[in-house]
Amino acid sequence: MAPRAAGRPIRCEGAMTEADVRTRACRLAEALSGETDPVAVRAALAGLTPQQANKVVRAAAALRARTTVH
Repeated sequence: MAPRAAGRPIRCEGAMTEADVRTRACRLAEALSGETDPVAVRAALAGLTPQQANKVVRAAAALRARTTVH
């Protein structure tokens, strides 16, 4: 793997497993609940390709929709 450039996250190589998506989605949903934590949001998406980040965001949105009480 190539060395990491200063200040830039390492991108995930290859496909994410469903467990990886669920884990990051849970972290993202938690970061967005109540008072949004920008650092935690960035951490949940760090190192992902745009396609991987989209998958995680969609999973987090579905998770929040199931757990949000109206």
